[in-house]
Amino acid sequence: MLEGKVAVVTGAAGGIGAASARRLSSEGASVVVVDLDQDGAEKVAAELPGPAVAVGADVSREEDVERYTRVAVEHFGRLDLHHLNAGITGPFAELPDLSVTEFDHVMGVNLRGPFLGVRAAFRRFQAQGGGGAIVITASIASLRGSHDLLAYQTSKHGVLGLMRRGDVRRADGRAGQRRGPRSGADGVVHRGAGRVGRRQRHGSARHDGSVAPHGNPGRDRVRRGLPAQCRCRVRARRGGVGGRRFGDRQHGPPVGRRGRVGHHGRRSARKGERMSTPRIGVIGLGNMGGRITRRIVESGQPVTGYDPVPGRAEEAGATAAASVAELTRAADHLLLSLPDSTVIEKVVLGEDGVLANSRDGQIVVDLSTAAPSSTVKLHEAFAARGVEFVDAGISGGAAAADKGTLTLMVGGSADALTHLEKTLEPFSATVFAMGGSGAGHTTKVLNNFLNAVSLAATAETLVAGKKAGLDMHRLLEVFNASTGVNFATLNRFPHIVDGDYLEGGLTSTLMMKDVVLYVNRLRELGVPTLNSAGPMASFALAQSLGYADQISNRVVDAIGDAAGGVRLHDEEAR
Repeated sequence: MLEGKVAVVTGAAGGIGAASARRLSSEGASVVVVDLDQDGAEKVAAELPGPAVAVGADVSREEDVERYTRVAVEHFGRLDLHHLNAGITGPFAELPDLSVTEFDHVMGVNLRGPFLGVRAAFRRFQAQGGGGAIVITASIASLRGSHDLLAYQTSKHGVLGLMRRGDVRRADGRAGQRRGPRSGADGVVHRGAGRVGRRQRHGSARHDGSVAPHGNPGRDRVRRGLPAQCRCRVRARRGGVGGRRFGDRQHGPPVGRRGRVGHHGRRSARKGERMSTPRIGVIGLGNMGGRITRRIVESGQPVTGYDPVPGRAEEAGATAAASVAELTRAADHLLLSLPDSTVIEKVVLGEDGVLANSRDGQIVVDLSTAAPSSTVKLHEAFAARGVEFVDAGISGGAAAADKGTLTLMVGGSADALTHLEKTLEPFSATVFAMGGSGAGHTTKVLNNFLNAVSLAATAETLVAGKKAGLDMHRLLEVFNASTGVNFATLNRFPHIVDGDYLEGGLTSTLMMKDVVLYVNRLRELGVPTLNSAGPMASFALAQSLGYADQISNRVVDAIGDAAGGVRLHDEEAR
């Protein structure tokens, strides 16, 4: 996969750097193994399956950086991939006793080193007349008490680039030797955790993320969770909507509305009446949107859909609309199932988009995983046009969507939720009314973060257990009978320890995006994010080691790679 490519990996005598070197070499790259520990670098280089050379160098020294770059060119003719893994080794004191000299060393390696490496890499890429990929990771491996540096730890594995499949791009942003099929392909340098990995296409696989108790991460066969609540029961916080069952029509009388003639000679839903047969439209017919559409169609309700990928509407059983504008004008209930807030805002606020074509009395439902602050902004824009905007985070994954048992967490007016009964019923088992605009998406972000924490933490503990010689099945039995029990120990890892990763669920890139959404939301709320460092480091590590677009369960392999190639299962079971 990386045949003919040349990679330099610094800090590669152990840990993340050594794992990266092994992964790159196994995929065909020639590797320059760089570390301050010359003997350690030579040992790693000797163990790699492909061509490799070891260089002893201090990455915080300009002359050493120039030297290892020169060695790469002299031995292999070029440089394509540069993993700047800046780490600290040495018997440092605990943080309260850290000397100024030691602190300067820490900063020199973790800040000066990456700068010198990036500069050297870009100079080399320009000299070659082509592009390359850059990854930066940083750590303080041997600083005792480093757990005190939570704010620093949060970004210590921030990935600025992603080395994968040899896709490269010129340093000036123009296409280089090879390009992926679309923008955002692996190999493009990404900046910080706020935009990690590739952006999904409009309507493509995205945040079906954290799985509901009755759902399953990628497979419809795990039944260890709690049973589903009574179908379509609406639950609410105190003072909100409660005690309403979609199934048995136990609703209060609808709020009065007067009707008027809407587009296409149809009357829009106004106060005082309910649409008996609302016209339903769906924008975004990918992994989740397509499944939701199919459930609605199978319930006997016709759906008109739009997706930029030709044929998706027909595959979901919907009638294809020619444009977002056409679909918006034709729908009474318009559902959005899109990758993120950037795409949502483009579809809604863009020229001839949803907002421009919306009308008084219409209901727009955002089923995406989105930034709550963006949701509130869109709610205000729609309200000015008399449109109800409802944010409805979903949980349960593809399997629950197929069965019609998704959990919905909804923000918006009680009246809008009442009118959405028939539209939501085919694909949801439980609907929680959480409050006003943004409450649904906030709840979704909080839930997804807990999902990320439990998955990453369980992965780490099982890798440690494996390396300690413990039986994986017995260790899981202990967890599940003790206080460490969580969704990952119950439903994910009983399969993973046998080599079944439950493929098809949320990717590591999207899991990282969920964590970033959580961090941003807590920043807006003024709440410290003391526990975000672990999952952020774990899923960034998975991205940097080539698992970005694989199911997030593969984070356990990334941690295993950094621990020396540990797998929870026997290789023949993989």
